[in-house]
Amino acid sequence: MDEHNTPVDDKQNENSENLNNANNNSSAEVSENKVEDIKSVVAESKSNLVAEDNKHNSQIPYIISIVAIMLTAFILLNHYGVYPSEGIDGNVISDVKDVQIVKLSVQGSNYVLEPSTVKKGIPVRIEADMSKMPGCSKAVVMSSLGVRKSFSSSDNSVEFTPDKAGTFNIACSMNMYQGKLTVLDSDGSKANYVEPAPTGGHTCGGGAGGGCGGGAGGCGGCGGGAGGCGG
Repeated sequence: MDEHNTPVDDKQNENSENLNNANNNSSAEVSENKVEDIKSVVAESKSNLVAEDNKHNSQIPYIISIVAIMLTAFILLNHYGVYPSEGIDGNVISDVKDVQIVKLSVQGSNYVLEPSTVKKGIPVRIEADMSKMPGCSKAVVMSSLGVRKSFSSSDNSVEFTPDKAGTFNIACSMNMYQGKLTVLDSDGSKANYVEPAPTGGHTCGGGAGGGCGGGAGGCGGCGGGAGGCGG
């Protein structure tokens, strides 16, 4: 049958074969292009995953630091009640809610302040231990710092803000009980100024006209005389 093919038939067969080859080559090229596209997508996805992983890894130290800071703050809050403020030395009280608290009591004829050093410009609250505040000692005067207070069991504290640095006197209104309070400068340094000791004090047990005994005008807290300064 092939022996009788005409030139036209041969040409048609050749064209058909070329068309099939072209289709096959086109399919192969399309398949190859798809493979390349898939490889490109996979490579891009892998690159994105690596970048995201690196991003998360770089954030780990930051997250750890934040957690550590929060944990430290929590511990400090539980231990102190507030964040600790700047301290000056072992004799200076820590600031609590922006107030320096000083405990006041009496030993013998002396006022005892714990601590006896505070810082200028920060409010101070003096809290008197009334069980250790006999007679005239309840009436406290710190004239250089503008403080004058008569303590009682229902009102045993006074607040003020020191506006000067130095060592200042604290005395009772009869000048029988005395003590010292040191105010540091704002930068924590100690000023050279020392207030001179008060003079003209009375003695506990004196007679009429100003003693701490039973005489008129004495300190009634110590002896019960009329016109005393405390009961």
